[in-house]
Amino acid sequence: MYATQGSVRTSGWVRSALPMGEVRALPVQARAGGSSRRCTKVLSLFASICLLTFLAGCQNEKPYEQIGYFKDDMPNRVFQLQAKEGATSNDLSDILAQLPHTAGQMTIAFIFGNGVGELTDRVTLQRSFVDANAAVLDGQIEWQWWARISPDGEYTFIDCSLGGHTICPETSQ
Repeated sequence: MYATQGSVRTSGWVRSALPMGEVRALPVQARAGGSSRRCTKVLSLFASICLLTFLAGCQNEKPYEQIGYFKDDMPNRVFQLQAKEGATSNDLSDILAQLPHTAGQMTIAFIFGNGVGELTDRVTLQRSFVDANAAVLDGQIEWQWWARISPDGEYTFIDCSLGGHTICPETSQ
């Protein structure tokens, strides 16, 4: 059992005795309503911050929707994305900057146009990075944009509607 000295009020502070003779000064509320006002101010500030964060998030909406994602043990990544209505090449050209990437590894994004209908995930359940790529490359639906970060960090973005690229589906060249 510990011996304490009790508590003594001196000029707006309470000195509280702790075990082993430690003493700390704790603030005392000057009036009963002070705590309520402070709590209201804190809640008001918190609600304002939440609202501003929500509004800022709405303005920075991504120009695509993720349909599928594959990551192997290295981790190389393959994304299957669908552009949102009205998205342009300019909107999508820096897409890999928004996606996870590991330095020294490959990240690829197949981006489908909005008009291709409902897409099914072709990459998530694949067994390897090669299989995930092949699932999209051999698929029946044509992607409109292709983006890659190579292991050496080189960034490539291709708009298949411009033609002339071997990675693009044959009918879009």
